[in-house]
Amino acid sequence: MRIDEAMSSVGALVEFFKDYRENGFGKALDCVRAIASDLEIYPMFVEKNNKRKVVKKRHFDENDIGSSEPVHELSPQESFRIQYFVYIVDQAIGSFERRLQNGHISDINADDLFNKLKLLQKHLSVEHNTANGILNYLKMMNIYPVSCLAYRILLTVPITVASAEKILQFYLITNE
Repeated sequence: MRIDEAMSSVGALVEFFKDYRENGFGKALDCVRAIASDLEIYPMFVEKNNKRKVVKKRHFDENDIGSSEPVHELSPQESFRIQYFVYIVDQAIGSFERRLQNGHISDINADDLFNKLKLLQKHLSVEHNTANGILNYLKMMNIYPVSCLAYRILLTVPITVASAEKILQFYLITNE
């Protein structure tokens, strides 16, 4: 895997989610309705007894004459979109962006890491052909600390980003 291509793919995924945040709720509803239909479940949003009310805030220079403005209540569907859908998509976007960079400084220098991995490849014997085997070799020989860190991250990411797997599956399903 090339790090620069992986970072480019994550950047494309961030852009997908930004677009999906604005335009994807309808597509998600259609997908959910199809699944519910297959399962013979009636898809509906449950109305809560304590409806959320949206009240327009008044500024200090506004007079009280117009205080009898109608209060807008959110529909159950709109409430779900705001409180859950947008929130989850925003969390995914934030998570991916944090993985790409920390402030304006990149977490990794892709060229430097790539060069070290190419150099490591020349020193590895055939018996070290798995990620675990390579990591154990790097620890045993106490060489290439950056590569060792990269392999440790590679082997722990599936554990720490289990929820991202579902997000990626959803991404693949919606792009078919």
